[in-house]
Amino acid sequence: MVHRSTENKNKNMSKFKITITITETDEDASAILDAAMEAVAEGPLADLDGDIDDAEIAVEDVTEGARFDGSLREIDPDDIDDPDDTSASIEIEGEHWIVFRDAEAAGEAARERWADMAENDPEEFACMVGQETLVAWALGQYAGPGSVQVKSLQEWLAVVADHPAEELASYDGEQVEISNATPAIIEALGFTPTAAYRQD
Repeated sequence: MVHRSTENKNKNMSKFKITITITETDEDASAILDAAMEAVAEGPLADLDGDIDDAEIAVEDVTEGARFDGSLREIDPDDIDDPDDTSASIEIEGEHWIVFRDAEAAGEAARERWADMAENDPEEFACMVGQETLVAWALGQYAGPGSVQVKSLQEWLAVVADHPAEELASYDGEQVEISNATPAIIEALGFTPTAAYRQD
């Protein structure tokens, strides 16, 4: 964050003060401020009898992070692990989160986990969903390992995709909305995150 204040004193006029605040990203903050001051002088102050004198510029570090359900959480870009096109793992103050571009990407990730288990580790999958469920699905009957009953594996995978928090948010089973991620976080992730799930 960059601030510049200016003050005018003239014997024929009352004193006025201007403060310009700019969030610094990758651009030259001083150049931005100079342009802003010039625009102000040529705009609302153009008819005033007095000069705008530059005051000192104070530069403060911009906090990197994002809002999780409206609460600002500070994130170190170095704490972002295994980013791909739609997801990444992040550690925030000892908490482990997985963040996604959107809920649809999270649902697809949850679906792929179970589909992969069913194909590549059928014994583990049978243990997780139950033998009775598999028999019922084979007979075209309603069954399921959770509260939703379906008639086949494919139908159940669709249910998983619609409720990714049950698979991904092992801490509390809740999806958290992400907003206002800073540019450095978006760059480190490779996408703009909108959904997060706490894992512990």
